[in-house]
Amino acid sequence: MQAISLGSGSKGNCTLIRTESTALLLDAGFSIKETASRLDAIGVSKDRIDAVVITHEHGDHAQAARRMGQAWQVPVHASEGTAHGAKIEPFVRLRDGHQFVVGDIKITPVLVPHDAREPTQFVFEWNQKRLGVCTDLGSISRHVVNAFQELDAVLLEANYDPQMLQNGPYPPKLRARVGGDFGHLSNQQSAQLLEQIAGPRLKRVVACHLSEKNNHCDLVHQALNPVVPSHTHFEIASQTDGCTWIDLTELAHG
Repeated sequence: MQAISLGSGSKGNCTLIRTESTALLLDAGFSIKETASRLDAIGVSKDRIDAVVITHEHGDHAQAARRMGQAWQVPVHASEGTAHGAKIEPFVRLRDGHQFVVGDIKITPVLVPHDAREPTQFVFEWNQKRLGVCTDLGSISRHVVNAFQELDAVLLEANYDPQMLQNGPYPPKLRARVGGDFGHLSNQQSAQLLEQIAGPRLKRVVACHLSEKNNHCDLVHQALNPVVPSHTHFEIASQTDGCTWIDLTELAHG
C-alpha cells in the first residue's frame, strides 16, 4: 500500500491511497480538473480511482465530492452528517468505528472533535500495514488516541503556532474557532498526540494542514522533532506539492 498527499492546507486537501488493485482518494478539496492534474503529475490516471472517502463537509475537503462521484462514476463514502452538509448525493454511509472495505483496503472511520456535522478521520489497513490520517480536529480525545495505535505511518495535523495565531491577521472570532476544542491542532497539540500514538512500528510521520498565515515549517520542526522517534522519517506536506510517496510495503515492523 502506498499513499501520497496531493496537497494539504486551507486551500484544498486530497490524499491518494492505493494498492496494486485498488486506488481511492481521501477528500476532494480541489476542483475535478485540479485533482486530475495533480494525479497526472504523479503518473496516476483519474480512471484508476475506485472510490472517494470524505472526512467532513468543509469546502477545502469536500467541494468537489458530489461532482467527482458523478463525473468519475465512483462511490463517495461519507458520514450522514458530512453528506448532508456537503450535499453529496448519492453516497455510501459510513459510521464511527464500523470498518468497511474498498477493494483490498480496510477502512476504519474515527469520529473526531471538529466544528462539522459528523467529522471523521481514518485508519487504512492492507496486509497488516496501518496508515492513519488524522487532520481537522481541535482537541485530543481518548477515542482518537485509542483508534490511532499500532500505525506504520501517519499523516497528522499541525495547523498553527499559538503565538502566530494570536498575533496574526484573523479576527477574534476566527482565532477562537481555530484555537478552540473543535477547531484545529496546534503544533504543540500535534506533538502531544504523536507522543501518545508513536510506537516501534511507526516509520513515517507527515505533518499536514499547516496554516499559511499562522504557522511556519521551522516552528513545526521545533515542536515535533523532539517527539518523533529516532527510527521514524518526518516530513511536512505542503499546500502546493503535498508530500513524497509513503510506501508501506517497504516499512518493516520493529
